[in-house]
Amino acid sequence: MTEQFVSIDSFFAEAAGVEVISEGAASAFDARSEQFAAVTGALEKINADGYEMPALGVSVDSFTKNEMKKGVWLRFVFSRTREHNGMPFDALLIKIEPNFHGYNIERQNGGIYGGRCFYFNLNSGDMSALSDTVNGLLK
Repeated sequence: MTEQFVSIDSFFAEAAGVEVISEGAASAFDARSEQFAAVTGALEKINADGYEMPALGVSVDSFTKNEMKKGVWLRFVFSRTREHNGMPFDALLIKIEPNFHGYNIERQNGGIYGGRCFYFNLNSGDMSALSDTVNGLLK
């Protein structure tokens, strides 16, 4: 199966690591760490009944980097450039919003957030379980 036909949520477990960013301060966890497993496990659970949808959002690098100074974010970093639906990325960024029933996935490529986003609809679920897991790592 080519990357074009795989849902974007399947890429998270393939990342080299994840950064948990809270109010602009980042904590990095390698893909072999318990923290990475906890984050990807929680993400897999909330995504279980969800589905990818066409995204209408577009990232702007300066705006995105400024927004990352507020709230809690996950940044999945990849060891090589990946591509999904014709859109390349070397990192994927998600803002954690506990009560949201879906989330934008912003693409970083070459250190710049720019261009179209991906969107994942959680169907009947929300991000609260993922938020709980990530907040547990921040304590």
